[in-house]
Amino acid sequence: MEEQFFNQMCNRLQPVLYTRRSYIVRQDELIRQMLFVMQGSLSTSTNGGDIVLRAGDYWGEELHNWAIDTNPLPPLPSSPGTLCALTEVEAFALMAEDLREVVHESLNAGAGQP
Repeated sequence: MEEQFFNQMCNRLQPVLYTRRSYIVRQDELIRQMLFVMQGSLSTSTNGGDIVLRAGDYWGEELHNWAIDTNPLPPLPSSPGTLCALTEVEAFALMAEDLREVVHESLNAGAGQP
């Protein structure tokens, strides 16, 4: 079950590239994707300070709770901070709708539903 879930997630990842100093998401904008950093550095700035993300890190964990919400159309979460590329960045993006679909397929399969 876990392997199938992982494979479905991987099949929906899309490669993305960001140029140095590009803004990806600004504070309070809707989060439409999770990003998995492969190369380069990102910075997320909030009122609490800055966090640097590097290869192996991910951003957009707020989408996890959104994806498991059982309401038919929950609103997308807003970004708690601004995300920008410090360097050229290579990442994989998982779109919110794809994440929700895979999570719900997995939950339904686990509950024995078609």
